[in-house]
Amino acid sequence: VQMETVCMPLFVPSEVRFFGSDWAAFGHLREVVRKGPYTATTKDVVSRIRIEDKKYLNKHTIDNAQWGTRLVSSARDIDYSLYYMYINNRNPVLRETTSNGNALKKALYVPTQSNLNDLVALSPSDDDLTLQREHPRLHIIGSDFETVIGEYGLRGECGLFLGMPYLRDDFSYVRKDTLSLGLGIDHTTDKDWYYNVQFIENIIPDYEALFAQEEYTHQATVNVKKDFLRGDFSFELDSGYNFSLGDRMFNPELSYNLNNGVELKVGLFVFEGDAATLFGRYSAKDTVYIETTYAF
Repeated sequence: VQMETVCMPLFVPSEVRFFGSDWAAFGHLREVVRKGPYTATTKDVVSRIRIEDKKYLNKHTIDNAQWGTRLVSSARDIDYSLYYMYINNRNPVLRETTSNGNALKKALYVPTQSNLNDLVALSPSDDDLTLQREHPRLHIIGSDFETVIGEYGLRGECGLFLGMPYLRDDFSYVRKDTLSLGLGIDHTTDKDWYYNVQFIENIIPDYEALFAQEEYTHQATVNVKKDFLRGDFSFELDSGYNFSLGDRMFNPELSYNLNNGVELKVGLFVFEGDAATLFGRYSAKDTVYIETTYAF
């Protein structure tokens, strides 16, 4: 049995843009309202929306230290571990500062004319229109395993997340314990096609109606790779599908190694689903990209 411990004394949150780009969480809402046929009152309300960091995010103190420990062992060709982590949720959560902040979040996450009108009808103050970005602390207890069965690799993991942040269906903030289970299989065929399939199940035992979150969430990811021309040309496909909410993503990519260390990649992102889902919110933003790298 081996024991591993890691400590990260400084917390660096994930950078998330909320307004002003195609990939921002709330897109171009401010620009659309400012330039659109809306009343002066509506434009004033939207222009006063603010998202602020909680003060602790900018303080490198021991209170923000994250750490974890893991016990690693093996038995009968199965590697397995048990672990515990105490970390910050890296993705930001928006907290209301007043009760009217729930109407603000509803207008942001589901930006229909009706929801925007409901917000304006409240004659919101600056405090009502201010949301605080925070990264709540999480306790995570879990285990994982990995083994080989014939020509197939098999791995799995389960984790209990204590106090995961969610939004109720009225957009108020709530924390729920969440159990996450994952099982993955990978295999390389005789003709060197590589496949990796993973299934993830999330369960919220103490469930109540939540925004864009079911009691049982079933998801799958598929990765396919194949090299050609002695590795100079390759094809790869990444994809994800949420069976519970119906949103999905496809990312096919072709890459070619040119002479003198130059690699060219051409790919496509395709998003589908309801506007309230993770991938569906970008369903009108399918993207073609070209990437060039030079190694020297």
